[in-house]
Amino acid sequence: MTEDEAKQLYEQFAVPAPGEPLFQGAAANLNPWTQAKVDSKNPKRGPMLIISGELDHTVPWSISNASYKREKRNKDVTEIVKIPDRGHALTIDSGWQEVAETALKFVSRFRLGHGLGTLTPTSSRCRSRSAGSSYTRLAPARSSSSRP
Repeated sequence: MTEDEAKQLYEQFAVPAPGEPLFQGAAANLNPWTQAKVDSKNPKRGPMLIISGELDHTVPWSISNASYKREKRNKDVTEIVKIPDRGHALTIDSGWQEVAETALKFVSRFRLGHGLGTLTPTSSRCRSRSAGSSYTRLAPARSSSSRP
């Protein structure tokens, strides 16, 4: 990304925000009661794709890969992708289409099944690297009378 593009993105998308969530995340490993705790074995999680930019210094590959290793313990599909030559702004910079296409390819492998809250893979390739699951149940199906 060029310096000019970075300045334009900052002017367009930067939003002042409190720093508390950053401190909660930074201290999460030291605080057993942290609000930032993640339940990586949550059976209702659903498929997860972690997308990392090769040149991201805010959330480097080591952090993304550590998150992947933790999340792949889940019975559901967990995958990670490193987008080459991309930094932390990979979803909003001039190459955002590549990231969107990567995410869309991942999501398109799954479709809503019978009833709300059910995901099923659309091909046999949709198996978790760690568990080999062939389908995922996110939540109990709701009857049509309980739909909003």
